[in-house]
Amino acid sequence: MAYIHEIVLIIAVLFGILGIIGSVVPVIPGPFVSLVALLLLNWTRFADISMLMLVVAAFFSVLITILDYVLPSMGSLKYGGTKRGSLGATIGLFVGIIFFPPVGLFLGAFLGALIGELSGGMELDPALKASFGAFMGVISGVVVKFILSSLILILMIVHIVRYF
Repeated sequence: MAYIHEIVLIIAVLFGILGIIGSVVPVIPGPFVSLVALLLLNWTRFADISMLMLVVAAFFSVLITILDYVLPSMGSLKYGGTKRGSLGATIGLFVGIIFFPPVGLFLGAFLGALIGELSGGMELDPALKASFGAFMGVISGVVVKFILSSLILILMIVHIVRYF
């Protein structure tokens, strides 16, 4: 029982690493796993993270998770897509995650937008452009999740190193 803080520290670091992996692998909610890692670290004697920092990390974890589902649709619309293509990107993203992880996340959003646009009567070239926008939205979501999870892990490492 004397080593409980050390055990929780190891679990926190593993969760921090898992959070980064989760920013790319769609079945793992990367930002939330990273947030749990930060909370676990704060529970140990190795870090004293301010309540403000914890609230900010929680806020950005929620915001980025929401954006992760919205960005593919926004990307499709930005590149000339319609609501039909945007809806197709969202449906394709979910279908892709469920049936073909992790590649299905990217491919599903692209194909869903393409099918949505083509079924609405859009020509192939503009439909491909809108589908590319959905794909870029997915990539943007992954990058933002990766940045947040990495920042949380770096914050954790700084606190751990400062302790020792």
